[in-house]
Amino acid sequence: RWLGAGGGAAGAEIERWAPERLVAGASHSYEMAANWKLPVENYQECFHCPAIHPELCVVSPPNSGDNSVEHDGLWIGGWMVLADDAVTMSLDGQTDGVLLPDLDDTWRRRVHYIGVLPNLLISLHPDYVMTHRLEPLGPDRTFVECQWLFDPESVAKPGFDPAYAVDFWDLTNRQDWAACESVQRGVASRGFRPGPLSSAYEYVVKSFVDMTARGYLTGGLPVPEPVAETLVRPRCERAGPLDRRRPE
Repeated sequence: RWLGAGGGAAGAEIERWAPERLVAGASHSYEMAANWKLPVENYQECFHCPAIHPELCVVSPPNSGDNSVEHDGLWIGGWMVLADDAVTMSLDGQTDGVLLPDLDDTWRRRVHYIGVLPNLLISLHPDYVMTHRLEPLGPDRTFVECQWLFDPESVAKPGFDPAYAVDFWDLTNRQDWAACESVQRGVASRGFRPGPLSSAYEYVVKSFVDMTARGYLTGGLPVPEPVAETLVRPRCERAGPLDRRRPE
């Protein structure tokens, strides 16, 4: 229902993966000592990737991809590309499943990261979909339920093991949770002062922060304001592709 009602362009994007036909192959739960907003912000940038995600950087260059700018619903997000020799996000870049049938060659070379506000993160891979559902337990503690969804043909394969996807993201998740907990400790310090966000390179994070702030003020989550075109340089003026996760 969300895809047809409030999802807008994100709904059409997610429908390419036909999530209604996918099968849950694994589920993990986590509890982190951090406010629920911190993993959402962490999910939408990759400044931290070279420092704490060496495995991720091998299969998906952190300076790749672009942001989704058509914020016509309660969502934020963007995409990154796979490394040339990688088929999916796994420790060796290979898949033990089958590629999802409705994706063309372009979409099979990307991983899309969609944040459905306020508390659902959807990672769209060529062969599986991963979701994170965030549940605040307090101002400094968050429960996270993570699920991996696969094509029925993958799950039906003799000896199918979702560990190729689960192990990669379980490792990455734990790296991220540790980073979020470190940020939480810093934010709780009496000496903490918020730093600036780049409207050109971090506007997905900025959009989430602005939406959440307006939501606290008004009692609801408003639709994101459009990003000024002058803040998003066209590709011909870039030295390289706009990095949705890092500035150039």
